Amino acid sequence: MKKQNLRRWFIIFVISVFIGLFIFLNGGTKVKVTQQMDDTITQYIKDKYKNVYNKNEKHKQFEAHKVYGAKEKFNIITVYIYSVYKEFNPATFEQSAGHALPARIRLLKQQKHFKVISYTEPEDGELYTSSVKRMFPKEYTRKVFQDTGNLSYLDHEIEEEFRDWKKQLNENVDE
Repeated sequence: MKKQNLRRWFIIFVISVFIGLFIFLNGGTKVKVTQQMDDTITQYIKDKYKNVYNKNEKHKQFEAHKVYGAKEKFNIITVYIYSVYKEFNPATFEQSAGHALPARIRLLKQQKHFKVISYTEPEDGELYTSSVKRMFPKEYTRKVFQDTGNLSYLDHEIEEEFRDWKKQLNENVDE
């Protein structure tokens, strides 16, 4: 009788360990995105696109994003976002380039900072939907599709930063 109970508890323990490992290895632990992580993501996106749209001209870059969530596994934090990126010509103050898209960013947690170790955007055209589903956990995919074209508050955030930048430029000219 005792041997049978011990065996039953051992089986339950082993199954629990396997379930826990499966959950941990597949999902990781949810984490809150800090300001430092957020700034790292924004700077990475600006650096990535600084010579893509306007190769020979220096345009002012702005980026804003919505964070859907983040998970940490083995010191790597995967962040799921929807990013809006815009460039403005400093001579004319006209928008010269930009895009809006979901992205998955992997950050390596180092001593006092974070380093982007991978950045993934969905594929274009008919592969867009399936690539978003591969990139994002199910809990975020519906939100990504609902948000496509519906994140005007990110545009407003960029417009506010643009106005501040333009005002600062005008103040510097007046001095």
